[in-house]
Amino acid sequence: MGRAARVRARSVLVIDFRYHLVSIASVFLALAVGIVLGAGPLRGTIGDTLASEVTRLREETNALRADLSLAQSQVDARDEAIAELRPRSVSGVLAGSTVGLLVLPDAADGSVDTAGAVLAEAGGTVLGPITVTEAWTSAEPPDVTARTEAAALLRELLAGELPVGLDPERVIDLSLARALAGAPDTGEEAQPTTPVDGGAVTDPGDPQTETVEDSTDEEILAILAEYGLLEVAEDADPGSAEAVVVVAPAGAASDASVVIGWVDLIGALDDAAAAVVAGDVTADSAIDTDLIAAIRDSGELADRISTIDNLATPSGSTAVPFAATEQLGGESGHYGEADTASGLLPPIETPTP
Repeated sequence: MGRAARVRARSVLVIDFRYHLVSIASVFLALAVGIVLGAGPLRGTIGDTLASEVTRLREETNALRADLSLAQSQVDARDEAIAELRPRSVSGVLAGSTVGLLVLPDAADGSVDTAGAVLAEAGGTVLGPITVTEAWTSAEPPDVTARTEAAALLRELLAGELPVGLDPERVIDLSLARALAGAPDTGEEAQPTTPVDGGAVTDPGDPQTETVEDSTDEEILAILAEYGLLEVAEDADPGSAEAVVVVAPAGAASDASVVIGWVDLIGALDDAAAAVVAGDVTADSAIDTDLIAAIRDSGELADRISTIDNLATPSGSTAVPFAATEQLGGESGHYGEADTASGLLPPIETPTP
């Protein structure tokens, strides 16, 4: 009895091989039924459904392609019409006005040429272009040193005119604005300053203080160019611009601090003259890497500066002189094709007969 009990304790349950045969047979039976149904009663239904779906998708694709082609043709026709009418529509808009053309690093050459051409077509006197280099906002030690040394010379040159205690970046921003369009209204009171050469103290509140001559503006540009911060065209006539058109970089900035530097410069320019920033905004432009997007998101500055986000198009180039005129009249706006634009073109006033 004890031996029999031990044998039963060690025994295990085993599935009969017949169950395996039944399972395998069921799988093959299901496969056979599927083949029969697919090749027989369901064949036509499935095939017709798939063929109908493919036909529908093909028709939708062709319709979308036709719509896209029509839309592109309409845009091309619009651009051709605007390009043909541009010289006539902008003629005389800036007659008697002097406009500075300031070019930021990485601006497209075609955009610079377009901006200069349309300003001339509008009857404006174009000063420049004056090109700002990457050293203006670069964090590289040699560029930081260049800005610091240039600012020291500019403080000496403009003693009594610049507020005291400004950092080098603010000094060069205000100095460039001063050279292009006259002394900017910084909202800060300039303090009497003793020149480093030991000369007499100048007091900006003294009516007998002499006005800085045009040669000073030329010297400002010369200092900035000497330290690699500017490239100045030979025909640039500093100090007389009523408005400044800034051609923005064509691509995204490498760092948000670069965009902040450009925004600060444009703010200084706007304190001295009417300012328009023109460039081309892409679909992936971000506030922290695109100048125009940053200005439009800047709050108070956005209410003072005019921007154009499609300079490369005929409508964008046509908007430039009208935006400058709007700025000269104390108004501002944001134009182009981006979602943040208020319209394609600034308001165009019909000349009174």
